[in-house]
Amino acid sequence: MGQRQPVPEPHADRLTDLTTFANLLASRYDGHDAAQGSVSLWSVWNEPNLQQFLTPQYSGKTIVSPANYAKLYKAAYAGIKSGNPLARVAIGETSAQGATSPPPASARPSRPGRSPACSRSSRV
Repeated sequence: MGQRQPVPEPHADRLTDLTTFANLLASRYDGHDAAQGSVSLWSVWNEPNLQQFLTPQYSGKTIVSPANYAKLYKAAYAGIKSGNPLARVAIGETSAQGATSPPPASARPSRPGRSPACSRSSRV
């Protein structure tokens, strides 16, 4: 079995695709059509502090995954809320695994009360 190839960093054009996709999903499952079903709580990304789900975690010795996750979250949030303004959107479902510095591939989860979306480099 071969090694998994790392997923490239999110780029602006791909973020707009994520916003569009999230909008389509939220619109489809907004509960207005009983045959489609309803989703009222959305989760954006699984355990973004693990390299197996979000790459890269580090650039050299600098942790970059919180800022990258914040970009992904903001793109998905915008799409979900435009597709269903009543939807709730969860953030930061991190794994308990990880480390505070490289070489481990996964980053430590954020401290309680500190959201990855608050990362300085992620502010718009």
